[in-house]
Amino acid sequence: MPKPTKPTPHLPAEFLRRMMADPMMADCKSMVFTEEFRAERWKIVDLSVHRGPDTVAGLQLPESPYLNGVKTPEMGQIHISAITADPLHLCEMIRLGTDMDLKDSEGHTPLLAAMRCLMVYNEHPEMCSPLWISRLRFIARTLIEQLVDVNITPTTGLSALHMACHVRDWEIIGLLLQHGAHAVVPGSSLRPAVDLLTLASDKKRFRKLEKSPKSRPPQPCPCWSGKLLADCHATDQPYPHEFYCTCGSKKSYGKCCSRRNIFVFEKWDDGSRYIRPQVVRFPDPAIKVDGGRGVTQEIVDAHYISLPREFLDNGALSEEHALPQGRSYSKIACLEAQKRWNAAVDKYLSLNNISEPVEIFKIERAAKIGASNGAMYRTCEGAGCVNRDEVNEKLRCCKCKMKEQALPSQMAIDKYLIETGKPIEALDMPSNSIEAHLERLVSK
Repeated sequence: MPKPTKPTPHLPAEFLRRMMADPMMADCKSMVFTEEFRAERWKIVDLSVHRGPDTVAGLQLPESPYLNGVKTPEMGQIHISAITADPLHLCEMIRLGTDMDLKDSEGHTPLLAAMRCLMVYNEHPEMCSPLWISRLRFIARTLIEQLVDVNITPTTGLSALHMACHVRDWEIIGLLLQHGAHAVVPGSSLRPAVDLLTLASDKKRFRKLEKSPKSRPPQPCPCWSGKLLADCHATDQPYPHEFYCTCGSKKSYGKCCSRRNIFVFEKWDDGSRYIRPQVVRFPDPAIKVDGGRGVTQEIVDAHYISLPREFLDNGALSEEHALPQGRSYSKIACLEAQKRWNAAVDKYLSLNNISEPVEIFKIERAAKIGASNGAMYRTCEGAGCVNRDEVNEKLRCCKCKMKEQALPSQMAIDKYLIETGKPIEALDMPSNSIEAHLERLVSK
């Protein structure tokens, strides 16, 4: 039995080492090293699973003496980072692309959640350790420096600046003001934040900070490389090989799709404010496929006819959808594509009441794909041999060459790409209905 692997946080090794060496982490058991969060990480990373990092649900808090009896609203993973004072979990959720201004069911952002905890523990220091407070302050600083909206205020709560003044945390007060926090919440009956400072010297200090010239500092890159965003993920960067693969295999990317000429790049998305992965496949000249025409054809770029694909409600299926992949895609992706494609063929057979075994086989042989996304039923390429893949292997001749083969529709794409020298985008070609497509196959 293979030795179980430890969870791999999606954080740079040097950043992780530096964080773990920080004294504030001495009593922190971060969720990033747990099996429970590894399962969540797999779901977030897998681009075929519709469970992103912003899923808001009734998530359960980890066990901690500081959280006994704490009731929480429906919230995202990043809110748990703040409530549990887990800096590594926060940084990884940001790295995984979470919305840093995500609101829980009560309208609180992660910054507001962290500041609320600071207020509670400031009034009841016996409820937590000083290191817990240090981690909460780190979380608040990190979120502010990542250019979150510092002025979001719930209808029945305080702003982040009000709470910072309440706990008299001058580092956070200064940081919030530098990042454009409003001392007075527009349209609210809340008193100005300065009123929560009781000492005259504090009020004077606050007004001086408020009047000082402000320019919001540039954002550090949320990949935690230590660089500014402008010098890092503002342009395409390669996906780290040690991170889990985006295909859902649960292997590291370096041991999975990167070996199949599938490359993942990342770039900061200004509109959505997260690091967006982009999967690109480059054709490998070493990968060949037999097209059943006596000549060898290159497997062409499948990026724009990628897998898996949802079929339209009317069962639309056109010639450009499937393409033999050899080992250029992960087994999981190919099997998923095979299942979806062949299900559409079965749907056609059912809708048209085709029950004769001969007719069914004729259509399946012409239309169904195998585990490598080429033809399901292959014909021997040996000279003078007429054996087919479905025949008992013991009856094969010594020259049987059951290599991967393409369907007629796949050969049409191959020919088009070779002749035009450009990839097909699905929107560039008309999609024929599955009925019309399979009728042509039957008539041949």
